[in-house]
Amino acid sequence: MLKINNKGASLVEYIASLVISLVIAYLFVHTIATIYLITFKEAKRGKGGISLKNEIEQQIMAEDYANLDLLDGTTGQILLDDRGTDDTSDDIMAEYTINISTVSDNYTTTASLEYKRIEVEATWPELIVGSERDNPTTKTEEISFILRRYQNVNY
Repeated sequence: MLKINNKGASLVEYIASLVISLVIAYLFVHTIATIYLITFKEAKRGKGGISLKNEIEQQIMAEDYANLDLLDGTTGQILLDDRGTDDTSDDIMAEYTINISTVSDNYTTTASLEYKRIEVEATWPELIVGSERDNPTTKTEEISFILRRYQNVNY
């Protein structure tokens, strides 16, 4: 005949179930925290690309129309403080290239308007999701945009 134990669980069984529960809870919390932190960093870095575009755009728009050709082929670097902190170790160094061509726009009005077609390409390193601990690895993010600057227009 089968003997049934009605005494309940032993202390060892309670400790074993507690340890297993704690390990599962730790893994769950660690995974959620990692996903949250990296997603937060990615969102902030996305703003870095927008601020990079705005900064380069402001440089171009500040130039006199006659001097825009001097910027053709220009390469440079911009330091992005995408987190808005005083700590410079979390800043990103972005590299950019400006290409400018002069185009006659025969389609906007009856008179031909000349404008500068300004192409900007920028790249910067970005943290790969899941590589934030001991050996962080990065990928290259890119942004490309085109501006038009007409000769006789005030900006």
